[in-house]
Amino acid sequence: MDLERTTGLGTALYAGALGLIYVVLGLAEMASGFELVEITYIPADIFGGIMCILIGIVFLRGLEPLSSGRASGLSFLIVGVMVTAIYSGLYLAIMGSHGLGLLIGREDFGGWLAIDDLRPEIWLPLLALPAVAMLRSKLKRKPPNSSFK
Repeated sequence: MDLERTTGLGTALYAGALGLIYVVLGLAEMASGFELVEITYIPADIFGGIMCILIGIVFLRGLEPLSSGRASGLSFLIVGVMVTAIYSGLYLAIMGSHGLGLLIGREDFGGWLAIDDLRPEIWLPLLALPAVAMLRSKLKRKPPNSSFK
């Protein structure tokens, strides 16, 4: 299954934008982690930065096949969206554990607010939601002359 040229280019542009956002975020987190800069609302997290860069590379790796209309590029978009969702879920679980610590009265969570744990990795997957909708429509169709019943 190949993609229409305009669909492939549009999807490549979208994947490229997501990849670039994640790579830039990862570099910013690493720079903050190494105390090279202090950026408001960007956590100082070296390993989180490495993960963001890897997610960005997955999205960017799909640019070439998508821009030439090959459906094999969709696999990079699928994996990027899945890893993004898992990574976001991890940080949501951490936020939930901090909230639970506040509820049970742990001393070190006395002044904790949910906004304290709201990292870009939690809200950035919202940018990937249009990709999920597009992937569902692309992958829902059965290819012609399919031997699968």
